[in-house]
Amino acid sequence: MTSMKSRLIAIGLALAILATGAAAGIAVDRWMGRPEVAQGRDRTRSPSVDRQLARFRKRLDLTDAQSEAIRAILERTKTEMDAIDAEVQPRVREVRDRSRGEILQVLEPEQRTKYEDMIERSKRHRQRRQGGDRPSKRRRSE
Repeated sequence: MTSMKSRLIAIGLALAILATGAAAGIAVDRWMGRPEVAQGRDRTRSPSVDRQLARFRKRLDLTDAQSEAIRAILERTKTEMDAIDAEVQPRVREVRDRSRGEILQVLEPEQRTKYEDMIERSKRHRQRRQGGDRPSKRRRSE
């Protein structure tokens, strides 16, 4: 009985770690959300800045001068966010990978296979959602 209780506690802990990692990942995803950074794309005049500016123009009826001023702000902000992203992403990956490794240790062989399949499906889903051919880290809904 004690062995079963210990196992249940370990599984509960692993699930809590997974949930925490997922929540942190989602938070970073929503906050940073730029796949072009992870994929090494040119960050000047990026589509995300263009999309944001187009949305602002449409909803706010901006003048040309306002559009150019806002474009400069968005591009400067993007540069700053890219720098933060470059600092944070290695740590996020490290925590995520450690969490996954700990979860794998708790699972039985058949469960490990299923878990690894879940991870791969998640990666493919992110790739499709972002339209990239390499796995990327995040994308924020704009």
